Amino acid sequence: MIITVIGTGYAGLANGTCLAEISNMVLCLALDPTKIETLKSAGIPICEPWAMRGMGFDYLPIGRQ
Repeated sequence: MIITVIGTGYAGLANGTCLAEISNMVLCLALDPTKIETLKSAGIPICEPWAMRGMGFDYLPIGRQ
C-alpha cells in the first residue's frame, strides 16, 4: 500500500515510521526546510529522538527520490 502522511512532527513521523515498518511505502510531507534537511541526513527532528530509535531509521533510504 502507498500512504502519504502530512507532517513530520510527533504524530506524523511516528505514524509514518510505524506504517513503513509493516511493509507499506510511506511518503511523509513537510514544509519546514530544516526538518526536511534533518530527515535527509538521517536525523530525527523531534525533541525526543530516543523514542524513534529502532523504528525504521536504521534503514532509511537516504537520497532515494
